Amino acid sequence: MAEIEIPFPFGDLPLKPELTGKIKVSDEITQTLATLLGWDGSSRKLLRTALSGCLNATTPQVKAITQHTSPGPNIQYTGLKGETTEVMLLALSTNDDIIWVDIGVIPHNEQGWPLAAGDILNISLDNLDRLNFYIHAPGDTLVVMHTR
Repeated sequence: MAEIEIPFPFGDLPLKPELTGKIKVSDEITQTLATLLGWDGSSRKLLRTALSGCLNATTPQVKAITQHTSPGPNIQYTGLKGETTEVMLLALSTNDDIIWVDIGVIPHNEQGWPLAAGDILNISLDNLDRLNFYIHAPGDTLVVMHTR
């Protein structure tokens, strides 16, 4: 049985009696704690569930929202900068044509993921420089919201 030399508190998980001194931890307790807690890289967090029992998950904080409006026909956008974890793309409802989106390659007409006027696409992506899009009609706009 392992011993915890220095107890660490779980702010959201009140334990009775409080953890003090050297604590013996059985394999069952280790497994239970691993199930109840998450690690965010610097601290342990209690995993929470909804009333239905499903794990609550949230998205990271938004870093920026940018609009990309085509100044002319057939404009390709590449090389947005920055690390990210999630990206939401919105084709404005006033757009006249489809915007094509692809990851890692430059899209062109009818290649990639089509976004018609008002369409939204959510994707997980590690770096914005992999996001590429093609706007066919002048004046059409793609809104890009990303995290980190």
